[in-house]
Amino acid sequence: MYPFFQPLYRFQDGFNLISPENPLQVTIILVKIIEDLFEGCRHLVFEVDKEKGKAEAAAGSESLSTIMNEWSDYREIVFEKLYLPNLRDFVNNLYAQRDFLRNQYGKRLMSNLQWHIYYNFLPYMRFEQLLLDKPSNESKVRILPSRVSVLVDELARITAAADASANEGKEFEEIPNIFAPYKFSLPNVVSQRVGVLLGGGKQKQGSRATNLNLLKYTYAVASVLDWWVNCKTSPAYSGTKIPVCRISPDDGRPVFSVEEREDQNLLFARSIKALSAKSTEEGRPTA
Repeated sequence: MYPFFQPLYRFQDGFNLISPENPLQVTIILVKIIEDLFEGCRHLVFEVDKEKGKAEAAAGSESLSTIMNEWSDYREIVFEKLYLPNLRDFVNNLYAQRDFLRNQYGKRLMSNLQWHIYYNFLPYMRFEQLLLDKPSNESKVRILPSRVSVLVDELARITAAADASANEGKEFEEIPNIFAPYKFSLPNVVSQRVGVLLGGGKQKQGSRATNLNLLKYTYAVASVLDWWVNCKTSPAYSGTKIPVCRISPDDGRPVFSVEEREDQNLLFARSIKALSAKSTEEGRPTA
């Protein structure tokens, strides 16, 4: 997935080092897609949040607005600040020293990388313990698996309740502007594609480019991430030995550069045409 998404997102240096067999790569891409969707969700008006703030904290629960406000921490802090520097250090040493994994520093660095993924992103990941002692988790951010479960439950509840209100011809008091057109203050990769799918920017009666539909798209992506990290049978946990970094099959040394794709927009256009053709065959209107 790196060759496809790197030209779109320009992830920080070090993301290129992650092996395609390492499920962390897909995890971070899904986190970033949700982060982009949240940029449009930030214009939602959460009336209920104004009333339940302290009660929510006391009960240990989290609202959608709380999750949105802290979501970028998974990429900016847990991944880019705490994980990537150690990964770059590990790969540079491994490239310079063929026997790096035989010395104590190499084993400790690799162990820290594996435990960091296990603690914060993929709780069912299996790996060989090179050292008896376990490192402490440096991150103070709530672990992703538990928070994404809360996110999925909250989005399922809100979208279902909003749909029920719409069917009854009522306003949705929890989020008064949920049926209004969504808005992205700064367009991004996801907003441009969602705009094509939902007709964003088209000021017409009955437009599907609403905050509710944006939440439904967010719910769909969050459900995939929830399944990816929280389901023991997901492909994230199918590998018996997960490589920390990209390794050349020719000489067994780390790989630093990967050829990127340039056909992202073309592939998206083709998928839209295929979706439109399928909808026409089935007699359903397209976005």
